[in-house]
Amino acid sequence: GDGEAGADRMAVDQPLPDGGGGAEVDEGLAQMNMFLRRLSSPLNPRVLRGVTRVLPFLTYGKDSICAVLVSFFEPHLEWDAHDAQPDDATRRHHMECFVNVLDSIQSDKNGTALKDLLAKRGVSEQLFAYIERHFEPLLDKPHSSDEWLQALERESLPMVLQSLCGIAAHHEPTQRMVMEAHKSTVPALMQISGIPTKNKIGNLAENLIRALSEDNEAVGGYIASLRDKLESEKKERARLHREKVLREAGMASEGSKIKAVANKLPGIDDSELAEDDYMCVVCREGYSSDPTNVLGFYVYSKRVPLAAGGVAFGRDESGYSTVTNFNHTHLSCHSNAARYDANLRPRKEEWEGAAVRNSSTLCNNIFPVRGPDVSPEDYDRAVDRYWSTLSNICGRCESTRVRLLAHDMKALLLRYCRQESFSTDSRGGSRESNIKMVPYFVQMAMYLLDQKSSAQRRAYETKMNEFLSTDRAKWRESCRGADDTTFMAALAPLLLSAADWARWRMQFAERLIVQAASDALANGTPRELLENADEAFEIIRPYLLLFMLLDRVHAAVHGKAAAPAESSTISHAAAGDEFVAAANTRLQRDAAKVVDEHLTLCGDFEDEYSQFCDVMEFMDVMGILGDVLKVSKDVNEHVKGLISLVLPADN
Repeated sequence: GDGEAGADRMAVDQPLPDGGGGAEVDEGLAQMNMFLRRLSSPLNPRVLRGVTRVLPFLTYGKDSICAVLVSFFEPHLEWDAHDAQPDDATRRHHMECFVNVLDSIQSDKNGTALKDLLAKRGVSEQLFAYIERHFEPLLDKPHSSDEWLQALERESLPMVLQSLCGIAAHHEPTQRMVMEAHKSTVPALMQISGIPTKNKIGNLAENLIRALSEDNEAVGGYIASLRDKLESEKKERARLHREKVLREAGMASEGSKIKAVANKLPGIDDSELAEDDYMCVVCREGYSSDPTNVLGFYVYSKRVPLAAGGVAFGRDESGYSTVTNFNHTHLSCHSNAARYDANLRPRKEEWEGAAVRNSSTLCNNIFPVRGPDVSPEDYDRAVDRYWSTLSNICGRCESTRVRLLAHDMKALLLRYCRQESFSTDSRGGSRESNIKMVPYFVQMAMYLLDQKSSAQRRAYETKMNEFLSTDRAKWRESCRGADDTTFMAALAPLLLSAADWARWRMQFAERLIVQAASDALANGTPRELLENADEAFEIIRPYLLLFMLLDRVHAAVHGKAAAPAESSTISHAAAGDEFVAAANTRLQRDAAKVVDEHLTLCGDFEDEYSQFCDVMEFMDVMGILGDVLKVSKDVNEHVKGLISLVLPADN
């Protein structure tokens, strides 16, 4: 109403606070006032996001300007009132803008000055108090209770978590508050992070936990100790419940294993049932209890025409498309179960029975996982079995296994980028279960590259060096055929060290933009759309997201380099070379951690990366904006220049 508009005008037009002064501060204050007025008038969502992103920069670290910015939002930060009356559009608008502002604060002295003022004015305190007020009384109650459900559905909760995350990142005074005045915050966040919700509250809570410990060993150690304590309590509760169930079932516990000893239930044999992250759906054991027995996960594959960025290349060139529900089985257990199914009356076919064990999701193969103690010979046999089954069921494809795997992984990642379903063919399998498959694509492909000799790796390194050395004017030629830029980008985690990736990632990003424009033209997109910045961004968005996914996959497998490589070609590697050996070891011995990093990637993709508003924001988040600005003063003009490489010359 008029009162609220007046409050905004007062916040914007208030006089310079005591301690301000000088031409620099006056000019900065004028800039801030101008931008804040724009927030009080109707704006295009993209323009609005751009305005909120620039506001923290306009404070210049000056207390007086920071105070004007904070005062503008303070009257609207009524979190409990918003829970009670979520239909107040004016308040919601200002709250959402406030969240965007905090999310844009940089970790520099200017950002620290703004965060210091937010703490001094009690904004941080109010956010912590909100979490504790609504969740501390629930810590000992079951998550299925009405109180928990109601608390998680509070309208302000997502904005509170995001706001506090923005303030706490790299800000020691805010981080320290969870060890002093607000000790119940972290336990509450840990419980929230473990509860699945439709609005991704768990991911926001986990992001806040991460922000609270960034660059802070003391708080990081404190959070780790709380997590260990919570995990121990959780395991103890699970153990007591498990023993109760076992007693009722006539079974007994022996350490971490259980045996059926009396009054055996139908369908349970005398085999020991061991707890394991990767547990066979048949025998209930995994690599912790049976370390040399090869595990794999059920997948569903089909034969598809290879495509260049969505443009069908021809039915004579075929590959495979694979999805999964990520249910594991020992290859030997699957064979035994298949023989049992074959003797049933009526007979049950091999993959019909497997579908039942695979959570009623269709499957037609088992993708092998090389565990810490699986021998090269056993893994080699499992890999051969996978490809033999693939060929027998889907039909043979005339190409190398490495090339087919890279195409398969590329197609899977493009499903994320294009928001496509993973369950159309198999009737099951989530985004989370499919992202878990990516590290094992890399594991098998790297194994195949160095199998028996390094000839395959050398051949693909040569192919990659030829691609990277292509003159910019000829980048368009790499967009044709099945092995286009998206395919070459998918090869990067298999061939490039962390230093090589740091050296070449900028070129991959640029060439994926060129690929996007080339594919759009091939699909009949009018030239006028590609020459319009907003329309062009929507066209190239999936390809930018592919770059982002591959960047995170590369980091999960190889880590990040201290400095880019200086060579104009990627370094030749072999199975024994440091970066190859390190990646293979990580994928074999720390697979669970790598998979967890991919799950985090999936959550980040859903909550942040798929929400990019423009190409500048994307390049900023991916850390390549500075490199672009070194060669071009305008990001949109730079992108326009890349797109022009594939546009027909004007007549």
